[in-house]
Amino acid sequence: MPETTVAGQRPAFIAVYCAQTGLTPAQFNQEIFRKALFPHARLLAPLILKVAPRYFEPDLDFVRNVGEMRRLRDFHAEADAFFSHPDNRGPLRMALRLRISVTRLSNLMEAALHPKGGRRQRAADA
Repeated sequence: MPETTVAGQRPAFIAVYCAQTGLTPAQFNQEIFRKALFPHARLLAPLILKVAPRYFEPDLDFVRNVGEMRRLRDFHAEADAFFSHPDNRGPLRMALRLRISVTRLSNLMEAALHPKGGRRQRAADA
């Protein structure tokens, strides 16, 4: 379980992940974005960014917002906001999945905030 901060709150995902990986907070958004992309989107991202530099803005907004979260249970509300983002529509993003994977991002967050198997492992141990 993550240590609590002086104010008694758990640290944010960005702080925990950076402490675990040695990344700086400035590197967090791009690293998580890259890891959360669907594999085929990862291959096409450089080309997409040349043609449409703001194409991944909904994804980066989602990563930034999730980075500030302290509890995994808040993730689903942010995922709903990501799917309803006005720039997160269309066949490229939805049907072809040229975007980040909500499941991948959730798994990254869970692995960082609950490194000993996460919620699923704790439930299995109970």
